[in-house]
Amino acid sequence: MLDWSVPSKQDSYSLFRAVPEFIGTPCNAYLQWFPSSARAICEQKPSSCHLSICLRSLAIACEHSFAALHAAPGESISKTGQADGRFSVTRPFSLISSHTLMSRLLLLIGVLLNGTAMADEEMTLQGPQGPLHGAYIHAGENLATVLIIPGSGPIDRDGNGGFGIRSNVYRLLAHGLAEKGISSLRIDKRGMYSSSKAIADGNKVTIEDYADDVSRWSAILSSRSGHECVWLLGHSEGGLVALKTVETGSATVCGLLLAATPGRPLGELMRDQLKANPANAPVLKDAFRIMDRLEAGEKVPEQDVPGALKPLFNSGLQDYMINLFSHDPLPLMTSYNGPSLILQGTEDLQVPPSDAENLHGAGIDTKLQIVAGMSHMLKQVENAGMEANLATYTDPNLPLANEVTSMLSEFILANQPN
Repeated sequence: MLDWSVPSKQDSYSLFRAVPEFIGTPCNAYLQWFPSSARAICEQKPSSCHLSICLRSLAIACEHSFAALHAAPGESISKTGQADGRFSVTRPFSLISSHTLMSRLLLLIGVLLNGTAMADEEMTLQGPQGPLHGAYIHAGENLATVLIIPGSGPIDRDGNGGFGIRSNVYRLLAHGLAEKGISSLRIDKRGMYSSSKAIADGNKVTIEDYADDVSRWSAILSSRSGHECVWLLGHSEGGLVALKTVETGSATVCGLLLAATPGRPLGELMRDQLKANPANAPVLKDAFRIMDRLEAGEKVPEQDVPGALKPLFNSGLQDYMINLFSHDPLPLMTSYNGPSLILQGTEDLQVPPSDAENLHGAGIDTKLQIVAGMSHMLKQVENAGMEANLATYTDPNLPLANEVTSMLSEFILANQPN
């Protein structure tokens, strides 16, 4: 429930006069205009008071002010009942003044967005059968540029997807880097979401396919940003794709940013993940039998896969899993001599810190950052509980862990070629 404290015309006029000064002003300077929900976030945890919260709150506050400016004395301002949370007053607005005020609002918000380089620019790349799509953010200072590579499964460019995942992790990373002066491109994988027409079946892919796409995206990103090289930020399985990309030598890469990336063959990691859940005990023997065959390059007939395991090992996924299990990230890490940041959280339910330590030990020029309390989705787990951890997968409003964008940007800028 939004609880606004802009009750009078005088306050409303004050807000409109204040909007231009908002540019470059710390978020908390405008807490008085925010709804109680956003205000609570910023007051309780100032580091979470991101610019996106400011912009959303400011836009809605301005709309409330717009209504207040047209309300006669004693008239109330109320929600319209629409999903977008708009406000209305109990009499018709003046058409001329409404147009003027809304034009001013749109202009001011446009200045805010352009001034902070938060707007997405759609980019395309030709795939095997149709276009691949991505979202580019050009940071104002454009000190460096990063290609964000998504993790496994049906995850889109923002870090959202199937199984209720609504983390917004890649969008948050892109916006956080932009605030540090670093441009970025985040992509939809071939066969999925806006890149669904690139191939007919999104499961008919290999790590090599993804690496080829990343190489070609890197060339386009380099041209668009004006930087001779790009940084590859791979999350989870995306880290393996980044390592495979630099192995081919087909992309001009500044360095690697490996976040929650496995540090051993994926079959070994998956076995540990299955064993970690006691509820899987009845199916472990069958699961390991199937994985043994996939690691040997053999497909398993549908009738040999127990019902409880069909979602994990269905016939449509087996070709991809055979390819996935054939890759070991450690030799790939050893063969790369460029700068690499390895970022790992202590509360990661999927990849433990020991994997990050494996990568660090195998690398030539690596820096290891273990973030206390950070989940697999690079967000802070409050109170270190399972429920809080799972919320980092499903709540897009939870911010990134405090240190993440600073660690990334500092490493990038310290190692960015002149």
